[in-house]
Amino acid sequence: LDGYDTIEWAAAQPWSNGKVGTFGLSYPGAVQWLAAVESPPHLEAMVPAMTFSRPDNFWYAGGLFDLSWNSWIWFSIAPDERRRADLPGPRTGREARAAWDSLAPKLLARLPDTDVPELAQVAPWYREWQHHGPDDPWWNWADLRSRYGRTRAAVLNISGWHDEAYGPEGAITNFLGVLASRGDERHPRAFLILGPWEHGSGAIDDRSATAASGERVFGSAAGLDYDEMVLRFLDRYVRGVDNGVDSEPRVRAFVMGENRWLTSDRWPFAATTPLRLSLSRAAGGKGTLSGKVPTPGSWTIVSDPDKPIVDQFNAAYGAHDYRALAERDDVMVFETEPFERDTRVLGRIEVKLNVSADFPDAHLYVRLFDVSPGDTAWNLMSPGLEVARLSERPGGVELVPNERTEMVIGQHLTGNLFRAGHRLRAVVMPSFLPHFAPNLTKGGWVTLTAKRRVTRITVHFGTQRGSSIMVPLIPEEKKIDKRETESAGDQNLQLEHRWGIREVERLPKLRLRSRGPRHAGTRADDGGWLSVQR
Repeated sequence: LDGYDTIEWAAAQPWSNGKVGTFGLSYPGAVQWLAAVESPPHLEAMVPAMTFSRPDNFWYAGGLFDLSWNSWIWFSIAPDERRRADLPGPRTGREARAAWDSLAPKLLARLPDTDVPELAQVAPWYREWQHHGPDDPWWNWADLRSRYGRTRAAVLNISGWHDEAYGPEGAITNFLGVLASRGDERHPRAFLILGPWEHGSGAIDDRSATAASGERVFGSAAGLDYDEMVLRFLDRYVRGVDNGVDSEPRVRAFVMGENRWLTSDRWPFAATTPLRLSLSRAAGGKGTLSGKVPTPGSWTIVSDPDKPIVDQFNAAYGAHDYRALAERDDVMVFETEPFERDTRVLGRIEVKLNVSADFPDAHLYVRLFDVSPGDTAWNLMSPGLEVARLSERPGGVELVPNERTEMVIGQHLTGNLFRAGHRLRAVVMPSFLPHFAPNLTKGGWVTLTAKRRVTRITVHFGTQRGSSIMVPLIPEEKKIDKRETESAGDQNLQLEHRWGIREVERLPKLRLRSRGPRHAGTRADDGGWLSVQR
């Protein structure tokens, strides 16, 4: 309710005419939404960027606790709290960084995850979070999905394909939720922008020729003037300036590899065509992805909590070359044949796996990659969208050991052009540290238990109860309605004028840029402010 009170306080000031707007990224995006659904009457517009829609994909991902909360509290909360309460420990960002290098590995090795005495005094609420699983009704206070009708504010949702996992899912879910709640309105005042970015406004603002997400370069085409975009939106819906925002396409999405923006008035794009690729295994053991009738069979891997798969890039966000991941013997690798022509994928990819396990508790990641003829393997999104838990929540009906069941991972979100000669690769694996807590395959939540067990997980193929990936294809430009593309020429100048998007340029090839890995899960929060019309 602090957000509600702040908005209403600003509206009541003598220098205000009572129209208030908000903006901010990450945590300031979350508090915008939590204030908005309390229905402050003077909130006219909001720009929540790179934020959440639901607790089970914010504090958790696919049933796994998000370990980046440790570093977020350590850097964003703890130093200030120690200064104010005169508590021992690092009190500046520099001191926190120096101490973190030795503390981080210790926290990762501890079980259960609630064993974090270093944060107990500065964040006593953290342990309460950890005692509530992702399906616990306790989290209802933070679930936005049934509450969009409680705000009438104009909303501009912003995220990126390589944002933290909750970002693109949150932006899309919130956008669709607002539209649904205003179904009878001619102008519902809801917009969505999805770029190629990592978490943070600095990624959005980078309009240089070397602009990249991780190591994958997209060039100046990917950049937006974040401040200009926000101010222009608030000018329209807070100050009432007739600047054309409400007549523009509701959705703008960046297609990686093609390095250009597409626009539409709906999500998913009207021209979307689903392509079903079946998982199978050819002679010699090679995993395949194809539209052909799959050969019946199976593939088994071992989930060993004592030997987890660790991210070779230390959880640095953005796109990286993960070719080495496919060479491991504790993962399954499925791959298409090289695409015969450029193939554009944009939207939600759904993975259905027919699986069994010898113990009714395990997780599977299905990581997706754009693989070049030279075998560079770019990940297409952040890992939190690629994981799901096999078992039911505690207290629910558990799976029967070795009995086949369908597992759906339905939040793979991306926009990518697979150039002719490239391949789509899917890597199935049971763990991926240090992004999220490991599943100890012993039942219960890892936040509350230290027990562990080795589990064998099998993926089954075939025409009956098989495994598949549903890919959303967008046709070639000539087949897209003119309302659904911003191509080169005058429209690019119009884009730059309207949204701060630099003229679209197509890069002939990808380049690598050396960037130091960001620490696992470090959250780059950007401030948010109230915008009040004078």
